[in-house]
Amino acid sequence: VPTASVPTEQPTPSCDRSGTIRIINDTGGRVTLYLSGPARFTYYINAGSQDISVCPGTYSYTGYGCGGASKNGTASPGDEITFFCTTVP
Repeated sequence: VPTASVPTEQPTPSCDRSGTIRIINDTGGRVTLYLSGPARFTYYINAGSQDISVCPGTYSYTGYGCGGASKNGTASPGDEITFFCTTVP
């Protein structure tokens, strides 16, 4: 089972990372995920389904993958974010 890599930054401000957000990466590659909210995190998510640990609260996110494509939104612990690539015929 693949796991998310450790965030590149420690949360600022420091907090209890007791919440989880499920990431489903169906891109076939790696997604870079930036979270900004009660704390800031950067994750490098390999293909597959993974849970990442976050501090409680709501986050804005931007994920990059699929050759530079991006996805934005908001998420809180208990939510799920799915990344996938689409092809244009």
